Formats: sequence, structure tokens, C-alpha cells
Amino acid sequence: MARNSPISDITVRHVLGSIALTCNIETASQMTSTLIATTMKHDHPSISRYRSVLALCDSVFALAVVLMLALVTTHANADVWPSQAVPGTFDTTFGSNESGKIIELGVTLEGSDYLRAIAVQPDQKIIVAGQCGEVWKFCVARLLSSGVPDPSFIGDNQDRGKFTVNVGTPGQNSYASAVAIQPDGKLLIAGSCTLAPARSDACIVRLLPDGRFDPTFIGPSGTARGAFTLAIGNNRDSINTVLVQPDGKIVMAGLCDTSFTIAVACAARLMPDGALDPTFVGPLGTGTGTFVMSLSGTSDFDVNYLLQPDMTFMIASSCRGDPQEPFGTRACLTKLDSIGRFDTSFNPNGTPGQIKYISGGNLYFTTAGIALQPDGKLVLAASCLPVATEPEKICLIRYSADGIVDRTFVGPNRQGRGSFAFPISGVAGIALARNIALQSDGKIVVSGLCKVTVNSGTSDICVARMHGDGTADTSFDGPNALAPGNGGFMQLIGPSILNGLRLQIQSDGQILHGAYCRLNANGGVYRMCIARINGGPYAAPQCSLDIDGDGTIGTVTDILIATRAALGFTGAIVYGGITFAESATRRNWSSIHRYFTQKCGMPLPPFDPSSEL
Repeated sequence: MARNSPISDITVRHVLGSIALTCNIETASQMTSTLIATTMKHDHPSISRYRSVLALCDSVFALAVVLMLALVTTHANADVWPSQAVPGTFDTTFGSNESGKIIELGVTLEGSDYLRAIAVQPDQKIIVAGQCGEVWKFCVARLLSSGVPDPSFIGDNQDRGKFTVNVGTPGQNSYASAVAIQPDGKLLIAGSCTLAPARSDACIVRLLPDGRFDPTFIGPSGTARGAFTLAIGNNRDSINTVLVQPDGKIVMAGLCDTSFTIAVACAARLMPDGALDPTFVGPLGTGTGTFVMSLSGTSDFDVNYLLQPDMTFMIASSCRGDPQEPFGTRACLTKLDSIGRFDTSFNPNGTPGQIKYISGGNLYFTTAGIALQPDGKLVLAASCLPVATEPEKICLIRYSADGIVDRTFVGPNRQGRGSFAFPISGVAGIALARNIALQSDGKIVVSGLCKVTVNSGTSDICVARMHGDGTADTSFDGPNALAPGNGGFMQLIGPSILNGLRLQIQSDGQILHGAYCRLNANGGVYRMCIARINGGPYAAPQCSLDIDGDGTIGTVTDILIATRAALGFTGAIVYGGITFAESATRRNWSSIHRYFTQKCGMPLPPFDPSSEL
């Protein structure tokens, strides 16, 4: 369908008919036939014609109608999204010479430039940050969607698209390792700054949308002007996460050394102006804005933080201390409530708030990240060693919202019972997971570093995509796939060894990989490198306004259900009072919730069985 081709007359009538039903306004129903042209276009000015209808409704109901129209136009346009190219191939609208990649993005060109974080703005501009120069400095670049540096991103020195940021002690190393984009367009860049040879603190910068320091970000001292350092631990603070809560509070988190040999999880929460939030008390309830604590009882590493919609925190970490194998590497999964204490609703039959020493049946299990599915289930990605005679593999394990292994997570061959290893085409060597992300249609994307053979001297990017139940997405095979159809493949970005891999999924379904690549096999110079690959068809082929599954779109059934859900209602009230056709396949909140979250990518609170009639 071309972008300006007409929306179905009957579809729009269903939507506007729902206005009349939901708002109980007779005139809206009477106006419907006069407001709809059978050749209505997506960008047609007739939107102004039914503003008079919307004006008759409460503003909340009006918002619901706008959301429904957005759903219709989004899915009507699904076949013109840029992700219609073969899934896994390079996106030729991006990068140098339409190659789909940038292999030598430099900021300082003095020494090496390392990419450590990547983020995508709502307007599809790309933020990359890291450490640059012979003496490491915070560095940041903003690229247009095409991959060209954004000339409107000027910073305080009127640079164009990329620059270093002064934070920490002059002459000492500092590096940026996390980026977050606030709803107002301001950028948060967090990392670590060296104060002395054996001392580094957390540090954070907030930039205005044009790259200049934000003078309202004053920090705990009240005197900062957009950048400051913060001591969380006793020796070395290594920040890898920055999160923005819906209330504007900011969380910095990572690892902090308690001695020169022990590192443990740590975090700080800031008010919107950068002051410490004293209500963030930590797992022991004794903090005043920060905490430092081992999540395993000994040493933590590979700590990954996830902020959930209810402002609770999931932390996935690699850990040691398993009584059965004290020196073995396992995974630990921790849930903190909104003020940082252990959440006792998680793992109710074990240690409240924690699941320790996860192995998934493997000899070792090191975390790469955690993702929250729309139904509240948690997917943990890791590198694992199934048996001593085999190399490392990419593994996944899924838990219910309360911390129980979900045995419906069956894996690529449907033999899994909550956990499994995922094969990558052409990889007989090592496969190390580094990132996990979810598409809005519920598909799971895992990226990592792989070697074709165990003794291979170079590593390439590898990526896998699976459906929500863990089965392989057989449509996802890149141009270098050696065994088409298994949903995973290797793909070369830079000319030599790459590391520091980061993953982001754009709102249009395209998949971004950021890393740093060595310019040649013999030299020690690194540059930032970025690739964008096509994601392929998104949720639209699976999602329609036929909510109850009876094969038709009904005003007093489907549109009413969709409108109630868009208004934020959950449970029995969504379908209460509706008479379903005998052919309807979705008649209760359980099945409707599953359809919205898994087929339409609609963000809803986790399903609550008590909400049914």
C-alpha cells in the first residue's frame, strides 16, 4: 500500500463509531457518515473535520481515539516501513557508500577512540559515546539517521557533530560508558573519572539538545554546571548504566571496588537537578541516595540493570560464591523495589528478592543482559559452557515475574524447558553473548562476539533473533549466513578485531550495532564502528483491529475493547458487557492481554489473574 493510499472506509467508521459509543454522544454517530470520505488519505486534512467530534468528548477519550487511529495508520503502512528489506542484511540507507556501516568514526584522532554506549533519539538521530584520545576523555557524537555527523550538535566549543566533554580532573583518564535520553531531549552521559592512580569516581554530564552543558544540572554540591563526579564506593567506581525514571529521577549504576580484589554492585539515584535522592536507601535500607553491596555474597561482575514500568529494578550479574562450586562463575538475579530495598515478592520460595547461582545446567554462566517481555516475564542472556569439551555458547533462560523458571520457553528446537543454548550459523568456535533487546513485536534479539573456530585470531559480530517463546526466527539470516533458516549469523563490521559491542533497536525495527574496531591487524589504533541491519517486517502482519479473533472488526466488540485498553483499563472491565460471536477466539482478559502484548507489541502491565471476572 502506498503511503497516501486510502484507509478503508469501514475501518474509520468503526473508529468514529466507537467515539459515539464510548462518549455516549448521539451527535458523534450522526456526524460519522458526513465526516468520512471513502478516499481518505493518511495525511488528509480531514483530520480537522472530525476535531469537532473529538471536542464533544472528554480529552481522555479523545486521546484514546487518536491512539486507535495511530494503530490503524501504522499497520496500514506496514509494508512501506524501511525494514522491508531482507532481515539481517545491511541497511544501505546508512553509512559510508551505502554500505550499511561506518568503520572509522573518530572524534579526536589522537590515539584511539572507543565506543562504549549507543542510544537512539525519537527522531532517529543516533548518539554514541565513549573514551577518546591518548589521555582518555568523555567523547560524544550525534549522527543523522543516514550516519552523517549532525551539524546542529555543536557543544560548548561550537564543534559540529562530535566532540570531547571536559569532566573530572584535567590530565587524568575519564570515560563515558552509558547514555540516556530524557523526554525533553536532554542527554545524560555517565561513566568514570580517575582522580588519582588508585581512585576513580562515578561522573555524569547532562547536555542540552544542542550538546552544550545544561547549567541547571547542579549536582549534590549545588554548584555544578552540567557535569560532576560522585564517590559511590571506596576505591574505583565503574559505571555502566544510566536510567531515567518517569518521575525524572536519574539512576547511575555499575560496579564499585570495596578493595583492590573485590568488586560489588553499586548505584546512586539523583533528583532531576543532580542532587542525591535520600529516599533511595538500597538493599539494606540504610543508604541515603547510594548503595554498595555484593549481590552474591562475594564478588560481582557483569552487572546489568533494568528499570521496570512500576519503577522496580531488576539486576542481572555474574557472581561467585556458589557453595557447590565456590570458584565457579554463575549468574545472580536480584529485584529491588522502588526505593532500592530487596523486593520480597520476587523468588517467594527462596531468598526474598534474589535468585543466586544460576547455571542453567551449564558449567558456568556469565550474564550479558536482561530484558522484560510485555507479559512481565524476564529473559536473561548469558555466555555459558554446556560441557567442558565444547566452547562457550550463547544461552538464555526465562523467569516469570515472581522468579519462577518458565518452562514454556522452549528454544530453537522446542526441547528447552526454560533455558537453552542458541546456535549461530557457521560458528564452531566461541560465541559470547553481550547484549539482549526486545522488539516491539515481542521478538528477542541477542548480539555477541563470535569466532568461526576456537583458535581464530579475530572475532566478528554475531546476532540471533527468536520469537517470544525462544523458537528461532527463520526469516532472520544475514548475507553471510552459512546455514540459512536458523535465525542467527555472523557479520563483519570493521577490518579487524572488534570489541565493546552495544545493541539498540530503532522504533522502525532497524537494528543498530556499535563497537570499536582495530584499524588493521598489526596496529593498535581503534576507532568507533557502527552498523545498521534491516529488521524486516514488524508486528503489523500479526496485529489487526480484530481483537476478539472472530474474523470481523466490530464497533461494539473490537473497537470498544481496544479503546478501553488504550484508556488504561485492565481485567474484566475491558470486555465486560460485550456479547461475543460464537467464532470469537479471545473472550477473556488473559487471551486479549496476550494478543495485545505478543502480537501488537502494546505495552501493558503484566497479566494479573485476579483481574478476571
